[in-house]
Amino acid sequence: MMTMRKTLITALMLTPFVAQAELVARWDFDSVNDGVFSDRTNTHSGSTDATSVDGILGDALYFDGTQLATITFPYFPTGDFTVSFWADIDVTIDQGLFSLENDTGTSHDRHIGVINNDGYARIWNRESVEAKSKPNYEGDEPIQETYFTIPNDYGDTQWHQWVLTVEKGVGTSIYIDGYLVSQRTDIDYSAFDWSENILLGFSRDVARLNQETEGDLSGGFAIGAIDELAIYDTGMTQAEVMALNDVPSPLVGLFSLTGIALLLSRKERRA
Repeated sequence: MMTMRKTLITALMLTPFVAQAELVARWDFDSVNDGVFSDRTNTHSGSTDATSVDGILGDALYFDGTQLATITFPYFPTGDFTVSFWADIDVTIDQGLFSLENDTGTSHDRHIGVINNDGYARIWNRESVEAKSKPNYEGDEPIQETYFTIPNDYGDTQWHQWVLTVEKGVGTSIYIDGYLVSQRTDIDYSAFDWSENILLGFSRDVARLNQETEGDLSGGFAIGAIDELAIYDTGMTQAEVMALNDVPSPLVGLFSLTGIALLLSRKERRA
């Protein structure tokens, strides 16, 4: 009994350290004042014209198809990283959910969205560019782009967690509600290292695939609510993603005690 109590006390004491070590930034959108908000450490601020609504925990941002949130965040990881957020959207509607952009808006990457009832993601790296430049490339198959099937039981008007995780030597994995929906080993990092902003509720890729006239970006905006955006500086296993899928606890951020134990064991393996 004493051993169990010591273990629990140790885990609780380590909780802030572990979350801080793995978690680069988290935005809960619970305090949006005149369209301005910040992450939980008041380090990375953003602005939005979206509306505050009830979220998975506290408040969320609701996007009406013309709005987005822009977060100044110039230090997005390019090697191992994980993007996690909760969304309440209709997946029969094409829409952008997340992307990165440089300071002029001319370059972009890390797209997540919905196209033709399928999930969509894109990670840019130099190998994929080289593949497109080869003489035998026909241009009829995606290199950087990933299309994935959204689970049949994905319920509209319900909250679902989306996770994109990238790890060197492992590849790109995409999860919905903790379950793997896509995995590829050829894209295991991003070479887009000059990003300046996170765009939540918008993807230029989705906009371009939907544009009816040149320069029309209206098809790239989200229609629905997004909550609890988090960026991590490591890739994650499915077990770790499943732990993230627990509804967030105010005590441990996005980690349950199970998730903390998994991350502690992961650190021990890497040491």
